Amino acid sequence: MSLSKGINSFDTAEIYGFGESERCIARYKADHPIVGTKDIVVATKFLPFPYKLSYPSSLINALRASLDRLKVDCVDLYQIHGPVHLRPINVIANALAEAVKLGLSKTVGVSKYSITETIRMYDCLQKHDIQLASNQVEFSLLRRTPETSGLIRECHKRGIAVLGYSPLAMGRLTGVIPLGGARDGKQAEQNSGALGWRLTNEEISQLESHQINPKVSFFHRLVQHG
Repeated sequence: MSLSKGINSFDTAEIYGFGESERCIARYKADHPIVGTKDIVVATKFLPFPYKLSYPSSLINALRASLDRLKVDCVDLYQIHGPVHLRPINVIANALAEAVKLGLSKTVGVSKYSITETIRMYDCLQKHDIQLASNQVEFSLLRRTPETSGLIRECHKRGIAVLGYSPLAMGRLTGVIPLGGARDGKQAEQNSGALGWRLTNEEISQLESHQINPKVSFFHRLVQHG
């Protein structure tokens, strides 16, 4: 359906459903052979878990596993899922460059990187004559930090595309707020009844009279229980 509407980009990650999201894309393509003739773009991400310290092999092995789940020989974009990794950016950059040189990904990108981190990754990849293709960040009318901080400007100066995720602010801009824990329509209706509740001033005063300072409470428990 997305292809019929002109949407041809599929962005996933190894951590989404622990690989199931990538498998879903592969199954969709298998069930719709015409998709193979379409000009579609598939992007996935590498999550630098703390135990993944052997680079470039950790990244390359993860990418090969993603390719196997996606049933493709190469992805269009391979991204670092976040800047929280225990190895320096230049080490990660070298691994990304290796992925491109091996023909496992056409381009490489990052996600949630700051201006400083993005420029550092860009400079490291330039040493391999490889362009940093993108930086995927949260961007919406309610979160304009990428714009106001100058991140978008600095990315565009270097030819780095800025990919925005959560453009509808995780539903906050849709006017529809999901009710957590509601399993069906009846339960959702029951939960929504709380929207009409209002505490009286007396009830608020009673609640405030029972307030406990967390620090005081902690030390009381420490003295009582050791």
